[in-house]
Amino acid sequence: MLLINIIITSFALFVNTTYLAYNKIEQYQQSEGVGFVQNNNLYLYPNLVNARKNKYTQSELAELIGISQQEVSRYEKGAVKAPINYIIDVADICGVSVDYILGREQSLNAESDPDRDELMRMYDKLSEKNKLRAAERIQTLLAMQSEE
Repeated sequence: MLLINIIITSFALFVNTTYLAYNKIEQYQQSEGVGFVQNNNLYLYPNLVNARKNKYTQSELAELIGISQQEVSRYEKGAVKAPINYIIDVADICGVSVDYILGREQSLNAESDPDRDELMRMYDKLSEKNKLRAAERIQTLLAMQSEE
């Protein structure tokens, strides 16, 4: 009987401690504006706010897209899951890629360099052995360039 009481008391203490810890984490995340709360949709779009802030206010973006400023705010806070057409509109208007908004690339610049793209296409066609050779040649060229 004593063992059962100890187990029940320990379990109750564990549940209470877990609940308090979760509430503290949630309070911290809300006070710091952290968007990676499980119940918060902002974790889906880690760079949504950054993309907008570099060019527009919430009101300006809302006017360009044709929605309310409050709706933009709800999307940015993660209170509501932003629809894909909104993400595409923000990317187009702010000059970033959808991949940037989704956190799949780090660069704000959606513009691509045609020369770089062509080099990457050629590189992708190389065998693994030739990719190593290309990397060695690039390192040699970089070393020569730094000596100039």
